[in-house]
Amino acid sequence: MAEVIVVGGGLGGLANAALCARRGHKVRLLERSKSLGGRGKSTVVEAATLNLGPHALYLKALGWPVLQKLGIQPRGKRPPNTGKVLLNGNLEELPGDPLSLLRTGALTHKGRLSLSLFLSTLPLSRPSGTVSTWLAPLPEDARRLVLALVRVSTYCNAPDLMDAGFAADQLWAALAGGVMYLDGGWGQLVEALAGVAEAAGVQIQVGQSVEKVEEGKVFLEDGSRLSADHVVVATPPEAARRMGLPWPEGIVVRAACLDLVLSAQPKPENRFVLGLDSPVYLSEHTGVAALGPHHVVHVAKYLAPSEGIEGVEEELEALANLALPDWQKLLLAKKWRGALPVFSYLPQAGQARPDIQVAPGLWRVGDGVGPTGMLLDASLASAAAVAEKIG
Repeated sequence: MAEVIVVGGGLGGLANAALCARRGHKVRLLERSKSLGGRGKSTVVEAATLNLGPHALYLKALGWPVLQKLGIQPRGKRPPNTGKVLLNGNLEELPGDPLSLLRTGALTHKGRLSLSLFLSTLPLSRPSGTVSTWLAPLPEDARRLVLALVRVSTYCNAPDLMDAGFAADQLWAALAGGVMYLDGGWGQLVEALAGVAEAAGVQIQVGQSVEKVEEGKVFLEDGSRLSADHVVVATPPEAARRMGLPWPEGIVVRAACLDLVLSAQPKPENRFVLGLDSPVYLSEHTGVAALGPHHVVHVAKYLAPSEGIEGVEEELEALANLALPDWQKLLLAKKWRGALPVFSYLPQAGQARPDIQVAPGLWRVGDGVGPTGMLLDASLASAAAVAEKIG
């Protein structure tokens, strides 16, 4: 039995702590804030549960088997493949099935054929290069739609930088298995993982600030020092660097989000809107998941790496005006999130992501670690890989 210290109580850190403890190790988890969950936290506003922006759990990606291994069965539902796309200021039918693919005004006949062929060959090979080079052979209308699908499945708007293989993997996971919106928000996952960790014997300590980490040592800000056979750092890269952990510089992926709580749904057919010529998104999650008695709508913009947020709140309100007329008359609460960090390390073409191991007994867990996976799936996959290596 080894002694393991996990620094960081987000979803990846909780999963790693639970997995290590189940293998018989003595595990202590240290979280700087006074609550667990990191970007997976949920809050209640006007009796409605809000995540930190729109969240979706991918049912065919790397994270799902890790949750199943821990005995966690997330509760929620899959959203329907219906909705609208935004093009030239107008709403057209989302081509979410063969019939709507034929009806939508967002595609030409050539675009429909090209899109069908592209999607049929998507799982056959993993592309290389950037997303832009991967999609360049497609006609403009089909390319525009695929780029929108890449944005909504990766939360990323950097086609000239992003590795096409990661984008293709994530897009295929979304199309093949769909996603789930969780009842009670992602706080459900935080509670479930914390419960499994505690049941396995993990000693969880919140409000514990770490000053520095080394091989086998953790130095707390109060001047005390802890020792262990293994130290697992499950924090964002910038926090890890402050603690002395080497971590290559990368691009943080961000999104601006406007969260709305409405007393009623003014236009049910517009519960989902995906921008084609603008990287925006609107989705009512309450129509799928149990989030309280009111209607929770997320309106978001996937930000380019160097993009600011000036004028973005007004842009998202304009989208809400178009899709959900009179929403302001039904407004119970509005929360402007600004530029939210979505995940910590954009996978760029030609650049390998940091490995899970830093040195003997010193490990990384996170959404930008390891050779595969994105978002929560990368966090959970790296958590499981580190637990496996620790033994």
